[in-house]
This record gives sequence, structure tokens and C-alpha cells, in this order.
Amino acid sequence: MRTSLWAARFGLLVFLLPFAFVLRPGLLMQGDLATILTDAAIVTTAMLFMAAAAVGFFTRPLPLWFRAVLIACGLVAMMGAATPGLAAAAAGLGLVLLVVSALRPTRSAGPSVPVRPDPAREKQ
Repeated sequence: MRTSLWAARFGLLVFLLPFAFVLRPGLLMQGDLATILTDAAIVTTAMLFMAAAAVGFFTRPLPLWFRAVLIACGLVAMMGAATPGLAAAAAGLGLVLLVVSALRPTRSAGPSVPVRPDPAREKQ
């Protein structure tokens, strides 16, 4: 049962990808070089957001509200071809949130491995 739920999470991402090809013609190499590169970067970033939200982990476990924001940013970025400014803003917001989450220090009580004195140094 657990395997089927994980498969459904990733299957949702694969289900959304063909819509990106319809809404973003740059993925089919139609248009100038700037359009192609922009569309590829936005869709790749959106898939990264949605994959991190589906798994619930980026560099550490993600809270539920953060996962919801990443899903929303990913969907708006991928499907926002009608409003390219909004799509870029959503992609940027999601990227900033992921970077801040990755760089935020964790609270810990100390080292996870007990530190033992080095016997070689004690002899000197």
C-alpha cells in the first residue's frame, strides 16, 4: 500500500508534464533561443518544486504548509504561459523558499556523535 501511494505522488507529476508541452511551445523547440531556454528552465524548476513537495523532503523534511506553497508555485510556474511575469515570479518565489530552507541552520543540542579525546594527542 505504501508503494502505491508513492507511485501515485510521482505519477501526478508525470501526468502534468504533457500539459506543459502544450502550454509552453519552447519545450518542443518552437520559437527563438530565448523562449526555448526560458521555457525549459521554468518547467524544470517547476518539476523540482513539485517533486520536493510530493516527497516532502528537500534537504530536510518540509512542513505541510511549505509543501503546499511549493505545489502552488510549481503549478503556476508550469501552467502560467498566459501570464509569463506571474510564472517567473512564482518560480522565483519557490526557488527562494527552497534555498532559504536549505541554508537555514538546524537546531541541535550538540554533536550527534560523541566526541572522544584522541589518545595520540594525550601522550604528547
